[in-house]
Amino acid sequence: MGNTELEVGDLVFVITANFKGFNKLKEKFIGPSKIVEKLSNISYRIELPVKYQVHNVFHSSLLSSSYENDSVMSLVELLSMFNLQL
Repeated sequence: MGNTELEVGDLVFVITANFKGFNKLKEKFIGPSKIVEKLSNISYRIELPVKYQVHNVFHSSLLSSSYENDSVMSLVELLSMFNLQL
């Protein structure tokens, strides 16, 4: 799920697998949140809501482009229109 072509201003989902004290069964992703700074090719500072009291710098492997998720969702919606399933 890691992305190497993310840029400042992109919207991403953050994978919660490494969050301590977080209900991973309830929310596997949080976001979409905006990338506010690209620190290197693999680390990004994310603008997170205040309710998530975690450090806001993430490795690219913990980020998923919101555009990828939107494509998957629209495919699911399209299939449901025709009463089809994946």
